Amino acid sequence: MAETKRIDISRWLSIGLKFIPAIFSLIVSLEKIAGATGEQKRQAILDAVADGLPMFELAAGKDALKDPKVLEAVGAFIDAAVAVQNAIVAAQDAVNKD
Repeated sequence: MAETKRIDISRWLSIGLKFIPAIFSLIVSLEKIAGATGEQKRQAILDAVADGLPMFELAAGKDALKDPKVLEAVGAFIDAAVAVQNAIVAAQDAVNKD
């Protein structure tokens, strides 16, 4: 019988959750760049996350950046975070509309 690897979910969650504030901070900073398209900003965030991944990879013991599922998940998180921020701005504009 093949040996299966046991996944320590709490360890992965702990590592992954450390990236959330950093990604939000990057989104806020990049939104201020005039003339950049949404896709250019998204790619800049992915590049910045990739630059910070060595710490994550060291803790995880895996070259996560080469895993397409990791890149897909980070991209999906970026899209969701931007959608939430856009919804907040729209709600604030609606409340403050006089």
